[in-house]
Amino acid sequence: MAFHPREALLAWAEGERLSWLELPAGAERSLLLPAGVSDLRFDPNGRLWVAVGEDVVVFEGESEVSRFASAGASRFVGETRSGMVARAETYLDGFGPAERVLRFRLPAEVEAEPWQALSPPGERGPPRLVLQARGWVAEGQELRSASDGRQLERLPAPAVAASSEGRFWLLGEPGALALWELRPPGAARNSL
Repeated sequence: MAFHPREALLAWAEGERLSWLELPAGAERSLLLPAGVSDLRFDPNGRLWVAVGEDVVVFEGESEVSRFASAGASRFVGETRSGMVARAETYLDGFGPAERVLRFRLPAEVEAEPWQALSPPGERGPPRLVLQARGWVAEGQELRSASDGRQLERLPAPAVAASSEGRFWLLGEPGALALWELRPPGAARNSL
């Protein structure tokens, strides 16, 4: 799932279905893709990048504007001024799990680093997810002031995503997410 960088819009995928929801409780629209989605992310210009099957597809609204065929991206890790950075993962005989970095540039250029072996899973701890949006910092279920770090309140579930202006947050675990609208500290909060 991903929040649009400027508009009150949430995008997500379930299997082969890609959906958009106008927030807080507007129209929902969706389309079917030819394969399952492994990740999606908006770039700063509002284009939606989708890793679908072995391809990466770029949408403006619901229209496809570019496609990177057989890129093999599994997750997006950042954006650049002209594109997106992703990781691809595989299993190499004799080496075990491996990954490489992919750099995408529009209209359809991709640069791939050589495969690098990954350290054994037991040696890599899960990353700590810290989200920052205007006025708030969320780490797990703690919601703190971005200016002075004081705890404002405890969230009912861990925060997993936030819109850039800090108004909309996704809380919970995969498969059991709730969309919340957070008002300024001390004001009412609504589950949508």
